[in-house]
Amino acid sequence: MNRGRFLVLCAVAGVFSCTASVTSGHGQLAPRTVDQLTVESGSIVHAHVERVASAWNASGDQIFTEVDIKVVESFKGDDQADDVIRLRILGGTVGDIRMTIIGQPVFRDGEEVLVYLLENRRHLLPVTGMHEGKLTIAVDAQTGERVVFAEHLEAEPFDAYRTNLEIAVFEYERVLLPDGQLLAPRGLPEIADPSVDAVEGGGS
Repeated sequence: MNRGRFLVLCAVAGVFSCTASVTSGHGQLAPRTVDQLTVESGSIVHAHVERVASAWNASGDQIFTEVDIKVVESFKGDDQADDVIRLRILGGTVGDIRMTIIGQPVFRDGEEVLVYLLENRRHLLPVTGMHEGKLTIAVDAQTGERVVFAEHLEAEPFDAYRTNLEIAVFEYERVLLPDGQLLAPRGLPEIADPSVDAVEGGGS
């Protein structure tokens, strides 16, 4: 029986981070708040996933997944409605081989998402806080209400979450220093993939 091959990677030597944000009073890792995600992100968008495709890199030792998301609305950053953002994320599945980065978010074709992105989208792990920065938007089958949820977040009304996000962005912009700078956010190191250029703008 062909069981396939399964490769799992986690943080090594500070290159990748598999940690959540802060430690709670009980010694367990607590997920980032909306305020924390907002401060750490270069852009925040509500979008639809239009394409997900995985392939080996040129040297054949790592799998990368390209994700195209079409912007519905932008909460932070310069993205406009109908812009297409291309993310190149470390990990994915090619044939019967799967490469998994622990904590890395998974995108699915046709999915409606709310995504917090690092300033540097060429980062190998471009989603702020990894899985914490990717939320799914869907309709609750019982109530018919649009909700937002994630691995670390129980479903809550999308409108309520959106209001909290808009407040967080407003507060962030209000406390910027006069020269437009802010203290360097905590988060992943700036490890870029020089072989990739993100697709900015140009809706399909």
